[in-house]
This record gives sequence, structure tokens and C-alpha cells, in this order.
Amino acid sequence: MEYKVRQEEKRLASLTKQAEKKQAQIEKLDANLSVKTNAKATLDEVNAMGKPALLGGVNFTDTEAKKLKSLAKKGVGIDKRADGYRKKIAALDGQIHDLTGQIDDWKRSYQTAAQERNTYKHNYERLWAEVKPFIDAIRKAPQMLLDFIREHLQQHNLNKREVR
Repeated sequence: MEYKVRQEEKRLASLTKQAEKKQAQIEKLDANLSVKTNAKATLDEVNAMGKPALLGGVNFTDTEAKKLKSLAKKGVGIDKRADGYRKKIAALDGQIHDLTGQIDDWKRSYQTAAQERNTYKHNYERLWAEVKPFIDAIRKAPQMLLDFIREHLQQHNLNKREVR
């Protein structure tokens, strides 16, 4: 029974460790998504670019146009990565949910095993208390005990014969 409890404890520790790893992965992905927050400063720069043209539209300097193209390319790449990160986060959230459920199941199983162990231990102690005097008698005076048992067996056999 104690072996089963130890195995349950090991399994629980393993599942807890897996859940912690998944949580760390989510935190890392969240940190990567914070790049979008930093993009706000760049967005402010973009909004400040260009001057209205006389006939409508906007005129950009060559430097502004190059920067806008570069930022647009980065934005497309970031959006694709962000979508990938969202999918990974959703998958990891599902795995964490599953692992959390498994941890709860193993905790309940561990508690059941611990209760069974306590029941067995209590029964063992109770039985030991009942047989200990007999074992002590065997150790201290085996011949006297043997004589006592023989005498009672003989008495029992006599009583049986009288009843017939």
C-alpha cells in the first residue's frame, strides 16, 4: 500500500512539473506578444510622417517612404507570428487544463490511497494488540502454553464425547 502511495506521489509531482513548464511557455509567448505594445511608439512615428499634398494625398520623403515600407513588412511578419503564438497559447492552455484535471485526479487517488493505508495500519495495530499477549506467552513459556493447549483440547474432546 505504501508503494502505491509513493507511486501516486511521484505521478503527482510529474504532472505538477509538466503544468509548470506549460505555464512558463505561455509566459514566454506572452512576452513575445508584448512586441505589439512596443509597436505603438512606432505607430506614433508613422502618424507623424508625410505632409498633405496640394491636390490631395500625402507626400513622403524618401526616408519616410523607406521606413514605412520596412515597418509594413515587419508588421506583416509580426501578425503572422502573433497568429502562431495565439494558436500555441490556446494549445498550451488546453494542455494546462488537461494536466490540472489529471493533477486533481491524482490528488484524489493519493488521498484515497493514504486513507486506505491508514485503515490498514489501524487494523494491523489493533490485531497486533490482540495477539501480542499470546506471542509473549509463546516466547516466555512455550512448554506451559503447549501444556495448557493440550489440556484444553483434551477437555474439549471429553465434552464432545459426553454430548454424544
